Formats: sequence, structure tokens, C-alpha cells
Amino acid sequence: MKDLQPKFNTRVVVMLGMMTALEIVFERLLVIETPITRFSLTFLPRAVCGACLGPLYGAVVGGIADVVGGLMKGFAINPFITGAAVLRGITYGFLLFKKQTPVRTIIAAALDQFVAGLVVTTIGLVVYGFLPMNIGAIIPRLIQSLILFVVEILLLIPFRKILFTQTKKAMEQRNDERF
Repeated sequence: MKDLQPKFNTRVVVMLGMMTALEIVFERLLVIETPITRFSLTFLPRAVCGACLGPLYGAVVGGIADVVGGLMKGFAINPFITGAAVLRGITYGFLLFKKQTPVRTIIAAALDQFVAGLVVTTIGLVVYGFLPMNIGAIIPRLIQSLILFVVEILLLIPFRKILFTQTKKAMEQRNDERF
């Protein structure tokens, strides 16, 4: 696991803070919500953090952003949904930390949307009574996952040089330079 994480330093703390704040903004403020579905760009900070810092830090950003964002909106913490946010950060970290290829990006997007989003989050919504367990409620969530899967691929694959490479370069600059 040591090889999967960068050294913990000031740059890492700044990056974690920025990605957490950005995820909260995307999830709680810049979001399209319906009673059953929610469309946001929260995958961007998670993907950048996981790709640049690794699975542990991706998980931290996902978990903290979910808890803080939920408390800001007055929601109780739902362990399934927070677990899905942590799982999403881990997924991007494991698949994109050392090597960002289109195939790895597609696999990460699929796991993000269909395992963490569709399965784990839906279970959390059903268990806590926010979503009825019927096909009429599941179909819109499946459509949401399909749309966001395509959006993730369309944004992450073409822009991976900018999103991942440049961010990682900034993290690795010498200590006397500004982040």
C-alpha cells in the first residue's frame, strides 16, 4: 500500500482540501435534482484526487465531502451513501493512480456509476425509506447512471492530460515553488 500513496505533505493537504470543497460545491450547489435522481459533476474531484493522490486519499475526499455536504443540507448521515462515496474515491485511486488509460477510465466510470451509484446508493435510499423498492423507482436511477457514465467518459478521457497530468505535475514541483 505504501507504493500507492504519495508522501503526506502540505501540498497533499491543500489538494485534499480543494478537492473536498469542490466536491461539496458540485454535489450540494451545482446539481440537478429530482425526487429520485441527482445529476452532478462530483466525479471530477474524486477522479482527480484518486488519480493524483491514490485510493486512500480519494476515499478520504469522498467520505468527508459526503458527510460535510450532507450536514450542510441538514441530512442525517446515511452509511450506505457515505460508503458509496468512499468506494468511488477508492475506485478512481486504484484504477487511475499509476496509469490513466482510456480502458481504465471506462472501468472506473462503470464501477463508479453502476456499483457505487446504482447499487450501493440505491440500497441506502431504500433502507432509509427515501426510495420505494419498485421498478418505477429503479428505472430512473438506471437512466441516471447511464447518462452519468457517458458524461464521465466524455469528460475524463479527452481531458485526462489536463486533469491528471498537470495536477500531478503541480503536486510534484519542488518545495520552494508555490502550489
